[in-house]
Formats: sequence, C-alpha cells, structure tokens
Amino acid sequence: MTKRAKKTILVLIIVSIAIGLVAVALFLKFKKNNQPIKANVNNVKEETKKEPSPAEPPVDVFADKKSSTDEKSSIVTFANENIKSQFLAGNKLNPADIKQITGTNSYKVPLSQKDIKSTGEGVSVNENKIYRALATPNDPLFSQQWHLSKISAPAAWDITTGSSSVKVAVLDTGFGLNHQDLASKFDLANGWDFIHNDNSPMAGTDNWNGQFVYHGTMTAGLAAAATNNGLGVASIGWNVKILPIQVLDDNGYGDTYTVASAINYAVSRGAKVISLSLGEPDPDGIIRGAIGNAISNGVVVVAAAGNSNCNCIIYPANYPEVIAVGATDINDNRASFSTYGANLDVVAPGVGSIRTTYLTQSNQTSAYTTSAYGTSVSTPIVAGQAALIKSLLPNASVGAVDSYIKNGADKVVGMNGQNFTNEYGFGRINAYNSLKNYQWQYIGQSPSGNLVAGQKTTWTVSAKNTGTITWTNSG
Repeated sequence: MTKRAKKTILVLIIVSIAIGLVAVALFLKFKKNNQPIKANVNNVKEETKKEPSPAEPPVDVFADKKSSTDEKSSIVTFANENIKSQFLAGNKLNPADIKQITGTNSYKVPLSQKDIKSTGEGVSVNENKIYRALATPNDPLFSQQWHLSKISAPAAWDITTGSSSVKVAVLDTGFGLNHQDLASKFDLANGWDFIHNDNSPMAGTDNWNGQFVYHGTMTAGLAAAATNNGLGVASIGWNVKILPIQVLDDNGYGDTYTVASAINYAVSRGAKVISLSLGEPDPDGIIRGAIGNAISNGVVVVAAAGNSNCNCIIYPANYPEVIAVGATDINDNRASFSTYGANLDVVAPGVGSIRTTYLTQSNQTSAYTTSAYGTSVSTPIVAGQAALIKSLLPNASVGAVDSYIKNGADKVVGMNGQNFTNEYGFGRINAYNSLKNYQWQYIGQSPSGNLVAGQKTTWTVSAKNTGTITWTNSG
C-alpha cells in the first residue's frame, strides 16, 4: 500500500470518529433539552389544586398586604372622542382593541402604563388593578347553624320578608345557576358575566378546580337564598331578588375593568344594593367613581373589610361611603382574621357552622356548606339586611339605610360600652332593630268606621312596633 493511500485511510478514520462524537453530543443535548418537558407536565398535574372543601377554606390571599396590577393593560379615561381617536392612533391601536367601562369614558387598554407612548392633554392613565375574592382562613367548626337567630332575622321577618322588586347585585365569581335554593331568585334576564362578556354568569366555565369556583354561589345564598320553600337553607333576604354579575374568574381574580363595569351595570339594571365580597389593598379611583355613581343613584354598596387581622381595611370597603363589614363568631367576638380600622361600619357572623348554598362540579343543584369563614361571608348578610330595609322603606336614602343598620346594631361585650370601636365598628348587626323604629304596622281599630264631627268617640288604634307616629285630627 502506498504512503498516499495510508494517509487517505487515516483521514477517513479521523473524520468518522469526529462525526460519531458529534452525533453522540447531539443526542445527549436532545435528551437533556427534552427531558424536563415531561417533568414539567407531571409537575403541573401534581400541583393542580383540588376543589376546596367548605370545611377546609383556602388560605388568605391578602396575607402579604401587597397590591397587584395587571402588567399587560391599563385603564385610560378620555375627555372626548377626538382625544380618544388621537390616543389610539398614537399608540397604534384600533377601537376594537379597547373595552369601555360601562357608563363612563374610561377604557381597558391592552398596554401597560410604561408601554403607552402617546397621551397628551385630556387623557388620564391609571393602573388596572387586580381584584380577588376574599379567602377564608381555617377556624374551628361549630356544631350548629346560628347566624340568622344571632342577628334577630326571625323577628325582622315579622315586619317584612322583603320584596321581589328589590334586587341585591352580587358581584363575585360565577354562580350555580341551577341550584335549587337560588334558581328562582336569580334575575337571569339581567345577569351578566364580565369575565367572558356574555349573559351567562355560570361558575366553572373555565376551571371547575378553580380555588373560588364556589364563592359566588356561597355569597348569593347568604344574601337571598330562597326561603320558606321546603328546601335547603333560609336567608336574611327571604323574598328579595338576586342580580348575579360575574366579575371574578373561577380562581377568584378580576380587575378594575370588570368590577367598575359591573357596578355601573348593576345600577343601570335597577339594583338597590350591591354586595362586594372582594377587594384590593390600595385605593382605585376608577372603582371609587363607579361607587359614587351607585350612591348618587340611591344604591347601597356593602363590601368586605378583609381577612388579614390588621388595622388595614381593604378597598373598596375602606371608602367612607361604603358599608364596611367585619366578621364575628357565635359569641360575638371579632373573628381572629377579621380586618379592622376607623372606617369599619359593622360586624356580622362570619365564622363557624354557617350553612348556605354551595357548588361542586358533581353537585350543582343541592350542595350546602357545613361551615364558612371570612368577611366574604359577613358581607352578603349585611347586604341582605339592607335589602330588607329598602323593601320596607323604598324611598330611604343611602345615608338613611346606613344609619338604620349602624343605629340598630348591638353593642357587644368587646366594645366595652363604647358606641364605636375600630374592631367592631358600631356593633354586630341586628336586623330587627334596624327595622322596628322606622315603620308602624297598622293592625286594626275599634270601633270601625270614621269619626263623626261634633260627636265624642273613644277610638282605639292597634299598631305594632315602636317609634314615632303623628295623629292628624279634623272636624
């Protein structure tokens, strides 16, 4: 074999070895890069949260007290249509890219504040804050249902069981629309889902394993579950209607756009009371504007104080014009988690064996809680109380309803004889007291018929409850 042939064979051997090494390296790299994909999928399965049991409520999502904002959008308010058009052109957006907050000149814009390149005069840019359902911390269970008797609901029902013409708008996650204790109470003709932008605010649309998929069903039942129907549970709002509006997804998250839109929508659909078992640690001018619109239209707004056991009431409850609600236990003690502060108005039952409507994927018609915890629980009870007042006194102003609730509250032991404390507000609500002093209930008279001018007559009138009555006599 020639020297040249030997050299050629040696080169071919070296090249073959090199190709083999490259192939091995590529194989190892492919194996390394693809192995974690399977692991990640398995991790997702392992970390998938099970549906929370009513006896094992989820942890407090507000434990860190930090505000959060949608980093992919903003709320922008325009002075007029021309300015809005200039803004869209300057930021390369189409009208279809933005969502209007009902009844306002404010829009959800798919750009973060830092990504907005053109504003100019007449444009106000705000954060699109994230709103979350109030989580309910674990506390010991109680052996019996007690919250309705604790607030003197049966005595209040002797005065009024509410009117079906009065609607409580419950702004929450989706609802169990087919639940046997709720289906007849829902105003589905006007219900709305601001998460999916349709007229079916049904729970579980996206995720039956969502942490708060049950939440809207629970709060709706506490406010106004069907009562005296031979099924399930009773509620403070016996005959009042529920306007179901979804503003939070199945995991309990919404934003400025969904909540503000829903508040304005509820006003436009005739709600007399709005119940908000949700919140955010920091103020939000857009939300406050919507609340102002509600109040100016005579709508009472009730919101949860929070579950963080601190002097740090969340918003919107911390706005003075909102009725802020804390939670108490069966012995009228402030619940260990209940947030407090100078703007707390009242407290209501919110811990223990509180029975109300519930929802699971396997039982969407007849499930009930064995216990419930949180200011999310207390809030719709107060909203139902406000609806009773509006049923009895349809022309009562927001300020009047607020006064009736606070003045009727029981001063509990923890208040140490004071009229108001940061921990209990004006006291634990008493539905009967909030009604009894503001309406006489005519029973009858003796003798019957009219008084005769000039003739002396002894006339006895029977009336129920206490208060002030004015007699007018002529002839």
